[in-house]
Amino acid sequence: MSVLSGAREHIERSVKDLEGEEDFPPFLICRNDKGEDMLTLLDMPDEEHKDGIADIIVAIIAVWQSNEALFGSCAWTVESASRDLDGMMPSEHPDRREMAFMLHVTPDGGGLHRAMMRRVGGKVELEPWLPVDDHFQMGGRFSDAMKQGLWLARHLPPEIKNYIDEHLEEDPQALIEPLVRAIGRYRREPGIQFSVN
Repeated sequence: MSVLSGAREHIERSVKDLEGEEDFPPFLICRNDKGEDMLTLLDMPDEEHKDGIADIIVAIIAVWQSNEALFGSCAWTVESASRDLDGMMPSEHPDRREMAFMLHVTPDGGGLHRAMMRRVGGKVELEPWLPVDDHFQMGGRFSDAMKQGLWLARHLPPEIKNYIDEHLEEDPQALIEPLVRAIGRYRREPGIQFSVN
């Protein structure tokens, strides 16, 4: 099963249990060269902590030695003809709509897929999944973090890869946490650009 298909199934199962204004938790799926997937549920407390979540995404993808990653979540969007938000956040716009989305990244690129959400009778219904049009630009905090994680996974020295392989099942947190701290310091160092080209 493809990463996209697996993520779509995960979201469709998750929304069946939602009630009222609940959302499914944001998640990351990573696939390595062996075809093994790892699903991580992410806690997204507020805007202030999103840079830290991006650091975690880079580290998880690198430690899993991923060649493909997908971030899934819910978000607000505005689908007006003008797309003019007048400085307003989509969540505050009167024409906002809720969507589930999957941001899929591979070393060759990626894409965004979405399904509009409707809340009917206290339950959540998903409209059909659609790819976002060709004008979509892969950029932003989480897609950049995913690209950085894939780059880092490809460029780990063989000794580090072997060490990770030997210790990953014992205590993945012991491998991920120091990397998260190092990545966070590096990504926020003035004048440093984490380039993946």
